[in-house]
Amino acid sequence: MLLTTDTALARRALRGDREAFDRIFDASLPCVWRFAARQSRGRAAAERLTERVLARVFADLERYDGEVPFAAWLLSLCKETAGQGGTSTQLARARRAPPHGASAGDGKPLR
Repeated sequence: MLLTTDTALARRALRGDREAFDRIFDASLPCVWRFAARQSRGRAAAERLTERVLARVFADLERYDGEVPFAAWLLSLCKETAGQGGTSTQLARARRAPPHGASAGDGKPLR
């Protein structure tokens, strides 16, 4: 097992440690948002995908075992979730679209 700060934070968050949960959320949001913005056509679609991914991350947090870096596990959930939302035609179109900015309109991450 690759015991990292992320693994320790995930374990603490699962035990109800709000600070650990907040740290994982704050660290995850920018990565998930960038992924969603690249996969989606438009800000609203990126926000919906970000919401779905983050909900899945925290629903599946107990499955994170530390065998891979947290960022790799997070990216795999992003890909799986994006693949579940929409037809392959919609996803292909979204992938051809130019990338959107990675920050919220005011430059602050969504929360």
